[in-house]
Amino acid sequence: MTQLGMKQIPKVRAVIEKLKMRSDISVEVGKTAWLIRIAKPENIVCEVTVPIDWCFEWFVSVRRNGQKEEVWSDWMEHYGAPDERLDAEMADDLLSFIDRAVQSNVSTPINLCEERA
Repeated sequence: MTQLGMKQIPKVRAVIEKLKMRSDISVEVGKTAWLIRIAKPENIVCEVTVPIDWCFEWFVSVRRNGQKEEVWSDWMEHYGAPDERLDAEMADDLLSFIDRAVQSNVSTPINLCEERA
């Protein structure tokens, strides 16, 4: 049984565990969120914040190291379906975004998700 407001997100948790094993990113576990960092050239860092077990949304912030001002930011919310489907969609979108962010220049915005078939 989950507490009020808590969500079961086993697929997102599995993605986070896979990401922890990668050498091209870092994953920090906080009390309420995972923080995924992708270091890029030109002192740019892409940070992805994923709340732990309380919603189907995640946030992206791109900054230059040492600066508070964002180069760009965005967020993604998954809604309108059963929790199991939202968990699967969020896991897929999160992994896809991180793979694309590692490969691309994030100094200009990139889509958080790709079109679904």
